[in-house]
Amino acid sequence: MNTNAIVRKARSAGFTLIELMFVVVLVAILGALALPAFQEMIAAQRVRAASSALYDSLTLARSEAIKRNTAVTMTVTNLRNGWTIVAGTTTLRSQESFGNLNFSPVAPTIAYNRYGRLSSGSGQKIQVTANGSSKTRCITIDATGRPNVTQGVCP
Repeated sequence: MNTNAIVRKARSAGFTLIELMFVVVLVAILGALALPAFQEMIAAQRVRAASSALYDSLTLARSEAIKRNTAVTMTVTNLRNGWTIVAGTTTLRSQESFGNLNFSPVAPTIAYNRYGRLSSGSGQKIQVTANGSSKTRCITIDATGRPNVTQGVCP
């Protein structure tokens, strides 16, 4: 084999700096285009996770009130900072905080009587919204005390 063939073969194995820079710029442009959609997807997932956690906690509080035949209270200092479910002196669940989400209105307590109905009336609505996003879910507690989650703004 002659030396010219070896030199040509060595030069063709690899990338030039210009080719590498072109690929880096192309990846950066595609990433910049995908970032807004990705942020909306993350906001939607955060709202979905928070509303599911709230729904699960309300369902747990209601079922424990019926099962234990006693009042169960979901104590809320601020929904954004989490909540605690208590039956008498027993803590059933503590939920950690959800940052960058808004809960409105903020009820100080949600109490279920031993029949699983709300002690403080019915028709409570809690709206979960991501900061800087249009992603919203609504949790409604009906007359029987059952929570329901719907997508969108509370009516």
